[in-house]
Amino acid sequence: MNWFESYNYCRSIGGDLLNIESQEELQALQKYLLEINIESQLWTDGNDLAREGRYMSHTTGRPLVFVKWLSNNPDNQLNEDCIEGRMQGNDKTLQMNDNKCEHEYYAFCQYRATTMHCSAPTSLMNSNENCMLKNIAEAFTQAADMHNACTQHTLQPTA
Repeated sequence: MNWFESYNYCRSIGGDLLNIESQEELQALQKYLLEINIESQLWTDGNDLAREGRYMSHTTGRPLVFVKWLSNNPDNQLNEDCIEGRMQGNDKTLQMNDNKCEHEYYAFCQYRATTMHCSAPTSLMNSNENCMLKNIAEAFTQAADMHNACTQHTLQPTA
């Protein structure tokens, strides 16, 4: 599939295109690909579609935190905007390359992380950003529920 079809496919099954965030993840994926004998290119979620040379994760909307470029890449040869992973060399090392989004490679999906459980819901100071937003949303919901409960007219039985 091309990059766009791959992205849509992964979303349709409840996941996202692969987002490699560390050398350890890259090595684990490389080992897995060798075990299942896949030596073809596969799409990652990385691209510079919005701004040339600024590679972002389509999944997180943030700059990529890890890349292991194939030598002399990214090169944007013929307007290449999407990042593919490929096994290179005799040692079959997984490396990244910018390529044309219209090329057809494997869609390699990952499932989204499970919803985070926030500890200490009353403390916003030590929460991470997602927990803070969750706690603020819950506080607004509770306040709205209390407001609605206080403003509802109570029904009086009639004799």
